[in-house]
Amino acid sequence: MRVLSVLTMDHPVVDLTLRESGVGSLIRVRSFFGFFMLPLQIFVFCMKDRRALINFHYPNYRYLLAVYFLRLSGRKYTVCLWGSDYLKVDGLRAIVLKYICSGAVGISIASPLAAENFAAKYCLSSAKVVVLPFLIPNIEDLYLRVLKKSIPATDRGRRINLLCGTNGSENQQFNKIIEALRLVENKVFDKFVVLFHLGYGAAENVEAEILEFQRNTKFEVRVEKDFLHGEQLLSFRENIDVLIQIQKTDQLSAAMLEHLVLNKLVITGDWLEYSILDHADVFYQKVTRQATSENIAKALEDIAVNGIPDIVDNAKKIVSLFGYKENIVKWKAFLSNGEIKS
Repeated sequence: MRVLSVLTMDHPVVDLTLRESGVGSLIRVRSFFGFFMLPLQIFVFCMKDRRALINFHYPNYRYLLAVYFLRLSGRKYTVCLWGSDYLKVDGLRAIVLKYICSGAVGISIASPLAAENFAAKYCLSSAKVVVLPFLIPNIEDLYLRVLKKSIPATDRGRRINLLCGTNGSENQQFNKIIEALRLVENKVFDKFVVLFHLGYGAAENVEAEILEFQRNTKFEVRVEKDFLHGEQLLSFRENIDVLIQIQKTDQLSAAMLEHLVLNKLVITGDWLEYSILDHADVFYQKVTRQATSENIAKALEDIAVNGIPDIVDNAKKIVSLFGYKENIVKWKAFLSNGEIKS
């Protein structure tokens, strides 16, 4: 059986997952005209293999006409949800999302509670919503570095490298992170090097806010604007000691998982749905929504005084959850029939 995956945009995590799962055919719907072209492209593909299954990513209005014809003809298709955007969808977009997903034989999502919430919100059968995280590009390589003890240990005599956020989107809530840094600036400015990585999804107002902070703070602030990949990205991750990641919504941040597999300390929000990590006893610190900045400030003060907690077991736990070996088998099964084997 051949599988055709349909996307509206590129994403390295998704591209890796499809490539490793053996998906050889992709259609990228870049513009509104794809709304009309996509049904024809799918028809041509299906004529070559009567059993072909279509796989849609990041449900979008451009898929509507194609989905209509697929449902009319009884052709099977699956849907893969990215991130946590479905939590923010309402109005017409929610109607489009429900229509596309209601006809699917299977829907993938990254975590158990997210699957439960999604099925309830859109009145879908929970049986068709499966928990299936995307493959994380660097997980295996980073884990090997941990096993080889190549990760630089935090020297109590040097400043701590503190990464704020994982991309440049407004979803990262940089205003609250900066507020926290301001609260402890006079006490701990000489203990940390503050880093921002804006190489992916940087909004202009976010960049302006961060550059303003860089100009008017006692902290040493470094702003990385390049999109890092390969050895550059691995080295960047290795040299981070603490990650603050307090997105408004998130399914399972790949960048966060990359830091966790390196046994780095992650500080994140208790409102984010990371039950899959909690069930595996992955160690990380949580801050509350009600006092986010104050909680971060307290955590930073504690790190400045007492150092970073020793973390040794996260690497093995993250690989067991998100490693390639088991998850590739599940992805191949899902893309073939919309189901995964337990």
